[in-house]
This record gives sequence, C-alpha cells and structure tokens, in this order.
Amino acid sequence: MKAIDTQVKTFLSNQPNKFSKVNINQIRDDKGIEVNGYVDLIEYIAKISYLNPHFAIFFRGQSNDYLNTKKRTTIKPAIFRNDSSNSLKDALEISENNLLYEITNDKFFGKSKILLYREIRWAILQHYEIIKTPVVDITSSLNVAISFALQKEKVGYLYLLGLPRIYSPFATYIEESFFLIQLSSVCPPSALRPFLQEAYSVGNMPPIDNDGKLKSFDIAYRLIAKFKLNNTENTFKIIEENLLKPDKSDKFFKYSIQPKIINAYL
Repeated sequence: MKAIDTQVKTFLSNQPNKFSKVNINQIRDDKGIEVNGYVDLIEYIAKISYLNPHFAIFFRGQSNDYLNTKKRTTIKPAIFRNDSSNSLKDALEISENNLLYEITNDKFFGKSKILLYREIRWAILQHYEIIKTPVVDITSSLNVAISFALQKEKVGYLYLLGLPRIYSPFATYIEESFFLIQLSSVCPPSALRPFLQEAYSVGNMPPIDNDGKLKSFDIAYRLIAKFKLNNTENTFKIIEENLLKPDKSDKFFKYSIQPKIINAYL
C-alpha cells in the first residue's frame, strides 16, 4: 500500500481549533485530538471531509493507539504483527481451505463470490475472527467505529482513513497498491455481521510477492486524522457487542468454530 503523497488538511492536538496542511507522518506522530462529546467529533469530521473532498473517508476504532519503533501509529493486519506471518501462512491456507470446503457443501443463497475470490475468503476469515489474515477491517460507519473504540474501555482511538472513491464492491487500485472490499455487497445475505458493521476489508495488491510470501502493509499510510475519545461521562452512544457480533442469528457464525488443526497455530 502506498502512502498518501500529498499534504492533507486536518487538525492536530497542538492546534485543535485550526486546521493545518500536514503530511501523513505528522498525523501518525500526533497523540490524537482529545474529544469528549459526539457533537464535537461530528464537527471535526464534517470539516475534514469538506477540506479533503478527493478522499472517501472510512473509519477504524481501537482501544489502543499502537506505535512502531519510531513512535508512530501503525495499523497492520494481524498476521504481520510480531513477525508471525511466515509461521501463520500455513494455518491461513488450512483455514481458507476449510472455509471453502464448508461453503461449497452448504446450501445457501449468495456464495458465488466467496468461491471465486481468495481475497473475499480472507475478508470473511478476518471479519469473523476465525484466524489472522493479511487484511484489515474498516467501516463506513462512524458509530460502529466509535463502538469498537469504546466497547471495553472509557478511552479509545478513532482513525479517519482517506481512500480513493470506491467504484466497485471489490475494487483494486493498482497505482495505490491495495484492494478494497465492501463486504455487504459480496457476502451472502445470511452473513449478518458485515451488514451490521457496514464493513470493508483492505489488503495489499498484489497480496503475495514473487517468492510466494505474503506482503505486509500499513493502512496508517492513509491516515488523515486521529482522535482520542474520552467517554468517562458516557457522552458517546455505544452499540452493544451482541448487535455488532450476533452469533445464533447469524448463520455464518458457525464457520468461526476453529478446527483443532488451526488452534495449534493460534
């Protein structure tokens, strides 16, 4: 994934009331604008969206702001964290083949795209937390991202990501070196979680190098704003976890049960 190579107009914690033209590393280095209320957050996002009309804005919420060795925000796929990608690649292939087998033999409407595209299978494995994959979950819903940021803690982080305008449910951006999947448009209607979370998945393009190894990437290269959300006064409305991650009502939940052979790698 290539970084945004132009300056963006955004807000930083040292000047929260005035936008600046900054590069991506300045945003990644920033500690995040502290926000204590929903309306204040909406005002920031509305201004950033207006100031950067060439981007489609997506969101990601996390309970922690993870930093690399340079003390910059990093948002990598789980499989590339802690240098574990090589040891987990075999487990990913096993899990993907298991999913492919189960879906092939199950009877339900809307499975054709899953059978055709490996990247969509990866997105499902990631989204249902079946195994670590080479893709990252993001959302078009601000409320969903806020809920993930504050689900378990009173303080969390919200990231605004600037991506090209999406032109297809499975869009590839060759010049930017990534793909973007709108899960609600490629998953069967019986898979409720992607619809409830307004979920998208991002991955490297191409995802595998000439030696057959998975290619790492960092979606923080597309960061256009970072917020530190403070919910000690319960000013943010949190969507309950059972609504974001239904189990029995979501027919795809059964695929999240790990085979024993996969558990050995986790």
